[in-house]
Amino acid sequence: MYDSELRLIAWNNAFLDLAELPDELVQVGRPISELINFNAKKGVYGKGKLERLPSDRLTIFAASERQTYKRIRSDGIVVVVDFYPLPDGGIVITYRDVTEHSRAEAALRESEARYARAISGTSDGIWDWDITANKVYYSPRWAEILGYTREELEPVPETFMDSIH
Repeated sequence: MYDSELRLIAWNNAFLDLAELPDELVQVGRPISELINFNAKKGVYGKGKLERLPSDRLTIFAASERQTYKRIRSDGIVVVVDFYPLPDGGIVITYRDVTEHSRAEAALRESEARYARAISGTSDGIWDWDITANKVYYSPRWAEILGYTREELEPVPETFMDSIH
């Protein structure tokens, strides 16, 4: 948490770990610009002119609305950083480790892509019923076998039941 002059006033150990800041740098009253300079020198903000990066970051912090950024640390840890401006001009910055969530999302995307490739490479008609939502997915080939397009089929179980002879 930073006061209206953007000086550090409160933090926790998770902040030290996720922000990768050394204990000796994190002190009450430390200007945020010094922490930004430290990170800029480490390359946390990517490539750019080292002298411009701190002022660019301060501009982001000075914004009047909440902002969220995701970054991947050099060790692969995925951190979401949320900036919450305070009415007095201060700011609260939170850090969350979302590595496992990001890995699960990537695995799901990979699985869905693999499934889509498998379906597109077959001449089988596929349907899938999501019982909890009571919606049905019909593959284009399934609709074609029945003499329809997917757009012509309502995604409900009754469409399937009505097609059974």
